[in-house]
Amino acid sequence: MAESTSAMQHVKKRLDEYLGEQPSAVAPASIAQTIAKGFPAAEDDVESYLGTLWQAVTKSAQGTPYHHPAHDKLVNVVSEIMLLPNDQKIRIWDEKADGRDPKEQKWNDLPLLGVEFREMINGPEIVDDEAEQAVIIRSWANFHAFAAKLNGQGVTDWWDIPLWMLRQGLEEDLSTAPKLHDCHIMAAAQIIVYSGAIMLATKVMPEEQLDDTEKRMFSAGSLFKGEAGYTLERWTFWARRLHEEAEKCSSDEVKNSAMRAARLMEIWLKRRQAE
Repeated sequence: MAESTSAMQHVKKRLDEYLGEQPSAVAPASIAQTIAKGFPAAEDDVESYLGTLWQAVTKSAQGTPYHHPAHDKLVNVVSEIMLLPNDQKIRIWDEKADGRDPKEQKWNDLPLLGVEFREMINGPEIVDDEAEQAVIIRSWANFHAFAAKLNGQGVTDWWDIPLWMLRQGLEEDLSTAPKLHDCHIMAAAQIIVYSGAIMLATKVMPEEQLDDTEKRMFSAGSLFKGEAGYTLERWTFWARRLHEEAEKCSSDEVKNSAMRAARLMEIWLKRRQAE
């Protein structure tokens, strides 16, 4: 455990140097190689090592403005981790804990990152302090922009969380939690801006056939009366809702982001329909 902890401290140091304001000679590929080199030999340390890695990555994503170059640099790091050689056995989950064999994954699976992402969507929190609430909104937007960039650039192919966030932000009555209005709209806008084009091309057109479990998972919110999953009807509904909710935003940044996302949805759809 001590050895893997020391290795992760070295990874964090190189990551901080790479993401810093000063020009750095550190390349994202070298960070990925450092991560692979420090991978623990003891299976008992694997989950802790990966968990600490992804927590460091997501914390950096939350704290870095989505429009800052360092945010894109962080995406590059995850991309390079995905590209690591698949000759390293990564066995996760404790057989004694869940009663099944440990699952073997490769670096291109980005093992346990999905678990960390699911932890991140438990929120956002409502607080009384306006300054603290503003930080929560920014962190929420930065995280969802990061996740969307990974999907949009083909680093990940995870489309359950984006749909849940779009449902939460655009298919429910946000007036019941006015403090979170801008938070939900900003997250929806970031998802569309950074992954909407590939979403439309691979998930919406053509529409996927869902089994009963998927229909329940990806069901509609209270304001949308259409079918479950990614559909063309849902896409146009989301675009309209972004236009409508943009006018209710208290922040010009959120309003402009929502309008930008809605406009992109219209442009992308027209192009797809013209093909």
